[in-house]
Amino acid sequence: MIRNQIKRFQFSIGGRSAECELPATVCSLSLENRADGALSGSCLIEARVQLSTAELKSKYTYLKLDGVYANAEVIFNGKSYGLLSSVERVYYFDVTDGLIEGDNRLSIVCTSPLLPRERVTSDPSVSGEYELPTFVSDMGIVGGVELLSTDSALISDVRVNQLHEGGKVTLLVDVDTLGDTSDVRHALTVVSPDGKIYFGGISNGRGLVNIPDPSLWYPKGLGNPVLCKLSVTLYHGSEAADTYEKKIGLRKIELRSGGSGAPTVTVNGSALFSLGATYVTERAIVANITRAGTEALVKNAADAGMNTLAVYSYTLSPSEYFYELCDRYGILVWQDLPIPYVAVNVAGAFAAGLAESVKSMILRAASHTSVALMYLTVTHGAGAVSPSIDGIGEFRSVCKRILEPILQRYAPTLPFLFDPKPLYERDERFLSKRNGGFAPSVLASMPDPVTLTEIAVEDTNILSAAVEDTVRTEGAVQSMLESVASSLKFPYGKDELSYAASYAPACDTVKSIKRARLDPMSTMSAVFRQLNDSEALITSSFIDAGGRKKALIYMAEEAFEPVMVSADAIGYKMRIGISNNTKKQYSGRLNYAIYDTGGKCHFETTRTVDLAPTSAYVPIEDDFERIVSAEPEIYYLTYTLSDHQGVRASGCELFSKPKRFSFPDPVISAELSGSGRRFTVKLTAKKIAGAVRVVFEGIDASADKNFISVIPGTPVMLTFDTKEVKTSLEMKEQMRVISIYNIGGY
Repeated sequence: MIRNQIKRFQFSIGGRSAECELPATVCSLSLENRADGALSGSCLIEARVQLSTAELKSKYTYLKLDGVYANAEVIFNGKSYGLLSSVERVYYFDVTDGLIEGDNRLSIVCTSPLLPRERVTSDPSVSGEYELPTFVSDMGIVGGVELLSTDSALISDVRVNQLHEGGKVTLLVDVDTLGDTSDVRHALTVVSPDGKIYFGGISNGRGLVNIPDPSLWYPKGLGNPVLCKLSVTLYHGSEAADTYEKKIGLRKIELRSGGSGAPTVTVNGSALFSLGATYVTERAIVANITRAGTEALVKNAADAGMNTLAVYSYTLSPSEYFYELCDRYGILVWQDLPIPYVAVNVAGAFAAGLAESVKSMILRAASHTSVALMYLTVTHGAGAVSPSIDGIGEFRSVCKRILEPILQRYAPTLPFLFDPKPLYERDERFLSKRNGGFAPSVLASMPDPVTLTEIAVEDTNILSAAVEDTVRTEGAVQSMLESVASSLKFPYGKDELSYAASYAPACDTVKSIKRARLDPMSTMSAVFRQLNDSEALITSSFIDAGGRKKALIYMAEEAFEPVMVSADAIGYKMRIGISNNTKKQYSGRLNYAIYDTGGKCHFETTRTVDLAPTSAYVPIEDDFERIVSAEPEIYYLTYTLSDHQGVRASGCELFSKPKRFSFPDPVISAELSGSGRRFTVKLTAKKIAGAVRVVFEGIDASADKNFISVIPGTPVMLTFDTKEVKTSLEMKEQMRVISIYNIGGY
């Protein structure tokens, strides 16, 4: 087979044009039509292709299009070959009869159903990546374009379904081919990570492989994300005409009802407590998304202990590479299938188009190991009259009749919810009132700034005069400041607000998640509102628009650990709970003690801990009134959970709010070592230090952890990676250690 990749294109819109290489879209090229917004509904993408003699003499030539963004008509040498309607699909067009010697002309006419976009902001200080061209809808190609020439056949698609029974796995493989298949045969193999080879056969496009001793794939926390290599080779005579290779994980996904509680996703029979966030596109301009940026995003999620990412209807469809990364890092994907609401009396005419567009999303989701759950979300356009609950129910029934045959054929083993309400109905305390129960983001346990002020913040003290004017700002900023003010002693100044604002809401959110994990049969998930920023003001996301970690991602590492300890002060009592979200029995030792701010120990004990797989309980509730009641603002509890591997979890809990706690000067010592791009900082403190953060002013350095507590006698090691080579002296000169003691005049 001969592959002829087409990379050079000319984009034209509104009388303007630009030469470019793929990937490219109208917005990435900054093509603008300022004259008339009504003229911005289409663009022309053209390329000229020279063909070799061998290509012209080939029996078949197919045009392959991947990732055409917006609806498009494909024209090759003046002949129309059809329409594209889904960015998720890979399209093949037989252009054999249309080939000519010399220049072959490919034209793709894109039209966008979207309204023209205004500039996101007129603020000149905002990064250019947020500047979308005025009056232009985004259109273009974010995948690849190539001509494939063959004298026999080629593989256009491979679909795999898994059957798990009695500890064995059978892979059912469907192979779609194009061209002449009368004299071809297929070879099917699966290679395990330890080198074992399993052979299978294919007949009439269908085949199977039996794996008697499978190495199973598990999401993060339950086990290792083991991937095998699936290969399908198409032979014409003795020569290989085409080869398809894919990494797959062997796993069985099920959805079990928890009775009156939330449903539970199980992987290979082990219940999973979903911990993660919702995913949004990394950049406002699709063509600006890079493979390196996508991998950094998924890796940051995995490093924070996440095992789940939810892809919902408010984001552009992720790239194929995003799902491959989730396969590799052991992160499950909850895939939202957004379907626009249509009145039931016209839904029949809508059915054919719906089936075709949703089929491509289902096909792609079913082909990836990481996709664990799909659910339908009924959406309606902005400004339209909101449908009634009954209307949505009727329309959902229509969708169910359309989609069930597709699911049965292409994704029979993948759980699908036609009504996602069970995902969140037990977790209404985590939902902002503004969601109203219908927004696609109403997955379980998704804290946002509004949620923080409604349920996570228990103390609503009066704000200081220093921020009284600022707090009147509407929206997320107001919510953020209210949360900060509930945790910090005043008076404090605006200069400290940035640091405080990143710590206080994150602390409250993590506490809420820990409490939720102690009641798994009612919750079974803790999914944050957003993983990364796609707008200038998203305060509840883990990562900012530049890929830098926020306080929330550092602190979530503790709440997302597979074995987690939660300590809550209730008056003079301390309630300690432990959650084991692994597939193994857990045994360990829990040590906890009461100290005062002078460093004196007033109580200490050790208890044995035994937890069944994927279970949680609250083994301890001690009353320390005799110690704490006189001066609760100077006492705190420390805890350490240890096992044969060492310390599994540790932390401290105050008996009064940080705003009232008498933090002494912790006298923190920081020892820095390392060179090049990696440095280590060892922190010790003579007295309790809360919310400790190490920063290097003017140096781009990422830490493995930050926003931590340092307890006397227990050193903490932090690792920093820099983008540029630095010396120890440079790092020491720019190093600054901040703790809650430095904020608000403590």
